[in-house]
Amino acid sequence: MHLKASVIVPVYNVKPYISRCIDSILAQEYADWELILVDDGSTDGSGCICDEYADGDSRIRVIHQKNKGLSGARNTGIRHSTGDVLFFVDSDDYVSAQLINRALNALEQTQSDMVMFNARQVYGDRQANLFGYEITRDMEDTDYLRKWFLMGEDSHVAKRAYRRRSFGNLSFPEGFNYEDLAVNVSTLLQARRICAIPDVLYMYESEEHGSITQTRSLRNMKGLFYGWKRSMEDLPANPEYNEYRDLFRMRTLILLFYILYRIRTSDTFSAADIYIDSLREIYNAVSKSSDPWFGMNPDAVPAGVIQEFSYAAHVMTGQVQRRIRTSLHLDNRQNNKNILGYVIRMFSLDSIFQVLPDNSKHMFMTELQALSDSSEVPKRIEQKILSLAVKYGGGQDS
Repeated sequence: MHLKASVIVPVYNVKPYISRCIDSILAQEYADWELILVDDGSTDGSGCICDEYADGDSRIRVIHQKNKGLSGARNTGIRHSTGDVLFFVDSDDYVSAQLINRALNALEQTQSDMVMFNARQVYGDRQANLFGYEITRDMEDTDYLRKWFLMGEDSHVAKRAYRRRSFGNLSFPEGFNYEDLAVNVSTLLQARRICAIPDVLYMYESEEHGSITQTRSLRNMKGLFYGWKRSMEDLPANPEYNEYRDLFRMRTLILLFYILYRIRTSDTFSAADIYIDSLREIYNAVSKSSDPWFGMNPDAVPAGVIQEFSYAAHVMTGQVQRRIRTSLHLDNRQNNKNILGYVIRMFSLDSIFQVLPDNSKHMFMTELQALSDSSEVPKRIEQKILSLAVKYGGGQDS
């Protein structure tokens, strides 16, 4: 079966980068593609550059619209596309000349609905490390790939290609950033077959310049919060997803605690911006009796304790993630270092220890001691661990 590719590129104020992006599509080894450039209200002339390219190649179409954000631009591109396979490329990035050819070959050879591939960070002309998870070999184990990528640390749609017929309702939530995360669970579960290839086919521009995907703001934080919350909600009730549900629950709480902390301590955040009542409802709904903060009113504890609750949630997130990664035979060294760092932050501050229940103190101290026995722990923090063990009774309840 011959497949046509649709490459969807949202464009917003990326004049220094847009030609590089479009040229990389024009250089594709595979010829049957269409490029949908969605000018999302650019004011720097990016849209005019797109029009010039469209005048020279009938496979390029340009849609000009008022600014709707990355999700709105992608959704417009999906609606106007006609290809069998969808690719999403950000306008400040560029791709390998083999992108479409290699991805379509993998989809056809494995009869998959989704293919994943590697991406590399670039800083202008300088190439850097791989971006997101590293795929080291050809993979066709759908169950493994689904469980690996469900963790959500690498949810980038630019590193995947989607067979349209398998994702008939694919759309991105408008009004939120971190839209890739918001559709990660639903698309992974919807795909009947998933494959992955080790080719580096996407180049992710990491220089700061304010494109749609790089602008940092309160909206970004709200988007990340929404993304983890939606991930939790999109999981089926099947017990095999309980670990993921707890993982997403903890990540939702991390963002919730951070937002509440910023509301209390920053002039740039306000309760009106965040809908504080809604946050309180979510806090009560997702907290469990086993959580260290369960039953506590976040409005009634000092702001510093709220921040430290986020450290505790980070530790508990790492613990869930460690169990998942162990089940997938993935390396846990960096995850353990992250857990250790957050435990040490907690034990370095007395305020949270005044409110933690005894069983939580014991759990965090046990985690600290377990990791301090590991050869992975840097020498420079061994003394810190020893002093904390003495201070808090070597893991015994206080």
